[in-house]
Amino acid sequence: MHGHNWRLEVSLASAMLDEYGMVEDFEKIKTIVRETVLERLDHSCLNDLIDPPTCEKTAEWIFGELKQKIDLESVTLWESQNCGVTYSPEE
Repeated sequence: MHGHNWRLEVSLASAMLDEYGMVEDFEKIKTIVRETVLERLDHSCLNDLIDPPTCEKTAEWIFGELKQKIDLESVTLWESQNCGVTYSPEE
């Protein structure tokens, strides 16, 4: 077992902007990401949630969890400064 310090980037998409000219408020996005993904993954065993827990499968899992709550286009998960993956399923 070993741990990682991940960096997560989420990209949203929408055909329309809200009354304030935004897709979604950044504070709301941060709260959703923290509660839906970060708190569940922090100090947990990824093997219990994701099989196999590769960067690619983890990005896919994160996308699936967040897509239920926000208009998500893609997630990029960085395993290190130079290694990461972007997951965006085709509709």
